Amino acid sequence: MNTFDISRESLSRLFWMKVAEDHLRAFNIEYPDYFKKLHEMRRLIADAEFKTGSVLTGSAITLAMASAHFSPASIAEVGTFIGRSTYSMACGSMLYSRMEQEVSLVTCDFSNDIPIPIDIAGFKLSQYPKKSSTQMFTDLVSKQVVLDFVYIDGRLDIADLDLLSKITSDRTVIALDDYEGNEKGVDNAALIQNHTISQKRLLIYPATRDVLYSHYDLSGYSTTALFIPQSLLRLTRQ
Repeated sequence: MNTFDISRESLSRLFWMKVAEDHLRAFNIEYPDYFKKLHEMRRLIADAEFKTGSVLTGSAITLAMASAHFSPASIAEVGTFIGRSTYSMACGSMLYSRMEQEVSLVTCDFSNDIPIPIDIAGFKLSQYPKKSSTQMFTDLVSKQVVLDFVYIDGRLDIADLDLLSKITSDRTVIALDDYEGNEKGVDNAALIQNHTISQKRLLIYPATRDVLYSHYDLSGYSTTALFIPQSLLRLTRQ
């Protein structure tokens, strides 16, 4: 008997199309000024000691859609910079909350100390300025935090993954920025795939340009990739 095979590329296209179909309309209604706010946050670059680069708009909206879909209550981010990705996860994770759950997001930035202005009821932001991912993860381990969602926009090492494995569960989603070419997101993905934390997780490639155009009404591209636990994938009847 032959197997039925589906490629990672096909699964990735399906994922990004489905989350847009399921959540983008509600997101645009709830946050009509989302893209305007993203643009306005660029003014914070002037406050940066080191201008390390900001997340692409396509990467930001797909990160928001992933956050809306999985609706995490506990999030950690590596690489705050001016907070465009922080804001995207705040909007996405709070989309359906209706104050039924608080969302907590902790974020670190090794190079800068820029206060991020996010005012969404029920959303709590804690920043670790001028702190490394290792320092933040060590603190979260000491507090026995269990994360639902992790976003990585910085270069990881084995020590980070060993710590991360202590504050994640088999239902934690791991998102990566800069998954393209020889960028750090590809290196981080390879590191994760060679660590036990990747067990029973599937790599979802970034949304392609044509999917962004057809389903998100955006030109440009995304570099947001995901490691999704197999336990969060389900075959439905319809």
